[in-house]
Amino acid sequence: MAAPDDPGSPWAIGDASGGHTAIHPALGTLADFDRVVRVAGAHGLEIALDLAYQTSPDHPWVTAHPEWFRWRPDGTIQYAENPPKRYQDIYPFHFENEGWQALWAALRDVVVFWAEHGVRIFRVDNPHTKPFAFWNG
Repeated sequence: MAAPDDPGSPWAIGDASGGHTAIHPALGTLADFDRVVRVAGAHGLEIALDLAYQTSPDHPWVTAHPEWFRWRPDGTIQYAENPPKRYQDIYPFHFENEGWQALWAALRDVVVFWAEHGVRIFRVDNPHTKPFAFWNG
């Protein structure tokens, strides 16, 4: 169980300042990121992004799109588990929810957003836990 000042899992994406298309304010701005991409490119390097399709409990999508998550009978969101590990700060998406088309489009738009900022290489976290049709579509 994470305490308020613990950083949590690096794959628990987002907080009150933004989600999958945000730069955490402690790390700089989007303009800073664009500058890093430009400078790296000038040196023959590319920036790769670790694409984690899940959220932190305080990601904006948790309140904006509660239907994108699995809910337990007690009214809490099902967090990620890989027994014996429990990742209470990671909320996986429910890819087969009734509004799956909007979720899938939003996740596609994450890749488009970063591609528009010069990212061409993505490492996908746990791709095997997403439906095959999602990757095909």
